[in-house]
Amino acid sequence: MQTTLSDCRVQPAPKRSGSARVLRLFCGGLLAIGLGLFSHGCGSDVANDEAAITQEVNAMLDEGPSSVQEIYAYDVDASGEISVEPSSDDVDSSGDPNTSPGGGSSDPSPGRGGCGPKPPTPPMPPVPPMPPMCTKEKQGGATSCKDEKTWRSYGEAFCKMKGLSLKNVTFDTSCGRGEWRYATYECCRNTMPPPPPPPPGPRCTNNKAGDGRTCKDRATWRAEGAKFCASKMAILTVLTLEDRCGMGDNWKTAHFECCGWTPPPPPPPPPPMCVGVGAGGSGTCKSQADWKAEAERTCKSRGLSLKTINYGAGCRRPDGSPGHSDVKFECCPGTPPPPPPPMCIKQTAGDPSVCKSDVDWKAAGEAFCKSKMLTLKNITFGMACMMPMGRGFSSATFECCPGTPPPPPPPPMCIKYTDGPSSTSCKTDADWKMSGERYCASKMLTLKNITFGMACPIMGARGFNSATYECCPGTPPPPPPPMCTTDLVGGAGVCRSEADWKMSAEAFCKAKGSTLRNISFGAACMSGMTRGYSEAKIECCK
Repeated sequence: MQTTLSDCRVQPAPKRSGSARVLRLFCGGLLAIGLGLFSHGCGSDVANDEAAITQEVNAMLDEGPSSVQEIYAYDVDASGEISVEPSSDDVDSSGDPNTSPGGGSSDPSPGRGGCGPKPPTPPMPPVPPMPPMCTKEKQGGATSCKDEKTWRSYGEAFCKMKGLSLKNVTFDTSCGRGEWRYATYECCRNTMPPPPPPPPGPRCTNNKAGDGRTCKDRATWRAEGAKFCASKMAILTVLTLEDRCGMGDNWKTAHFECCGWTPPPPPPPPPPMCVGVGAGGSGTCKSQADWKAEAERTCKSRGLSLKTINYGAGCRRPDGSPGHSDVKFECCPGTPPPPPPPMCIKQTAGDPSVCKSDVDWKAAGEAFCKSKMLTLKNITFGMACMMPMGRGFSSATFECCPGTPPPPPPPPMCIKYTDGPSSTSCKTDADWKMSGERYCASKMLTLKNITFGMACPIMGARGFNSATYECCPGTPPPPPPPMCTTDLVGGAGVCRSEADWKMSAEAFCKAKGSTLRNISFGAACMSGMTRGYSEAKIECCK
């Protein structure tokens, strides 16, 4: 029966001078580093068959490195014989260096019975338990009453004493405005942040240059390629030339490979810090709506927003409706608004093989900005070049910005409409005017003018077979004047003072549902020693 690595134990041995080092796996196989030696079982037969070595090594690997229990180091001298050099720990009390750990000879030949007794496997040390990631501690009492800042400082000190960090604090049982009797701390181990991602690789682009006619040498093409790549915040990495021309190393077309590094993205913002709050207690009973309104006010006073709310024990309010005696809620930072869109954008177009006039570049810039729903604000030109008809540029940078808003639409103009003629359209001027007013009103306009067509007789009167209306935006009509009435009261035998007449006039107008606007008096008279009037004119208006 073939043994495996699980029957072996590591035993190092020093190297002898003038010999080569090999390793024998007792109760396993022989593995010779650099020599390719191999042995089955505990025998001394050595094999160098590659297939046999591969098969046995694979079998050992299946058992895993942790199964190795005993390995002996051997030396191979010039004669090819294998001898043992055990370490000092392996020499028994008799001092015989040729005694094996199992009590037999160091030569584990088949005639000697193979392996010695298997030593006991040392026990594995116990793995210490991992401390918990987070732990909670509640502090406070019936006579305790502290503000949130004080409770938080206590929590930080408590967590630091435990070798942890304060993650969250929740409060319970209010004892005043912003003060609480109990606080629960959540202490957590500091976890190392994940390593940053590797920097992004280079970003490369391939660009073609040349007009197919101009002949340039390699040095000129390389200088142009380096300058072009530098304008793209990159470097020239590969120059490929095509279409040889002229004498020597001259070419018509070039391909520039430009490579640059993309900056890594910024790290994500830290997660928002939330705060847990508790309120209420014995003797308190509020509806869910009242508790929610109070929670929202509390969160808003801290510059936070209400995220979650949990209602406590149920109770009955004085009016018999259901309520809750306490509540716990969580306040968190709100989501920040998205950044505003950029007002202006810039775009560079062109390459060394392009040459356009400033007029053509401006037209191209206006077309590009218009495609982005923007307006061309500015244009800068790149490298100058020569065109058949004059000077041009190989590139241009467009700056596109939002344009000024268009002016408001002009007020609606006047419109004209001709009604008629037909065989039955003979109407008087008054009828045509009514029709014109109705038509203009249907267009939210006012009839400004009307002209009549051909005259025609209608029931002995003069009429017209058509009319043209001119409808225009009209000013709103002024409000109607107040409705007023005038009454003359009094007469012979009546004599009242001015104050009496005014009091009677106010009562008279009020009885008609109006108010007194004006009063004037008639003939004067004497009532005893007081001067008065026999009549009065009263003006009442609504």
